[in-house]
Amino acid sequence: MDEISLITRGDSSRGINYQVFAVPDRMQTRTNDLLEDFSSWPVSVLPLTADFLEEKNLHHYDERERTGWACGDYVLYRAMHLQWEFAWVIEPDVFLMNGAEEVFKSYESSSAGLLATHIVEAENGWIWKKPIQKLIDDKTIFAMAFPLVRCSREVVANALETRQSMTAQILAGAATPNDESVIATVAHEMGVDVIDLKRQRPDVFRYWSTVLRFPMRDIRQRESGPLIVHSGLEHREYLGYLVDLWRRVELGSKVGRDRLLKATNVASPETTQTFIDIVTRDMLNRAKPNH
Repeated sequence: MDEISLITRGDSSRGINYQVFAVPDRMQTRTNDLLEDFSSWPVSVLPLTADFLEEKNLHHYDERERTGWACGDYVLYRAMHLQWEFAWVIEPDVFLMNGAEEVFKSYESSSAGLLATHIVEAENGWIWKKPIQKLIDDKTIFAMAFPLVRCSREVVANALETRQSMTAQILAGAATPNDESVIATVAHEMGVDVIDLKRQRPDVFRYWSTVLRFPMRDIRQRESGPLIVHSGLEHREYLGYLVDLWRRVELGSKVGRDRLLKATNVASPETTQTFIDIVTRDMLNRAKPNH
């Protein structure tokens, strides 16, 4: 996580009120040591800092510099001092296209405590199941994807309490659970209504994955209907992604091969040809004898 968008929703006599915040990851920095001038940002800013983690009795992820990547739910806790009933979290590689904002509006009347994608009971092989299971072994563990999430304030408050109760155990040497396992498990334990957005709106989430990247230039050129895309990359970055997958294929990675086939399948013929040209030139250069 570098900068996540947070959209809070509150109800009043004047109707529904939305506020948009940017929540940049500065968890390696003390608040007084921040050098950035956030006043120039186009929206209000709620930086996540080292002081905030201490104040809320939260813990860094095992690799401190990746805390934001593993613990995206901290974004929600950062806004608990504000008044709101529901909050959307949108990660920076989520793209809303062709009027996809209507998805948000379509759930304005929903009282569901959790809206997300890929919501399932966690399988034993899921990498994030063991860290949380060790800390709350009496509960059924659930999983979800975190790039686009809406939570009720009640769910967030309970998730924060769960996180705080884990801190002492984590300090004693346990691994830190991730955002997906904490929020999904807490919501199910509370018994709130849970909605899987991808299952309800498969037409909008056709380009949605937690393991694949998608070519935004190509999708824009061929799609006209509402879409929510994750994880999207612009053209140059997408070509770099294809080359990285090819490097893994050269090393014998079956996962790399499968992902490369899927990635080229959603790319345009022009993008695929450009990628082929790049790796062909690279292979020819590597085949040249050294002089």
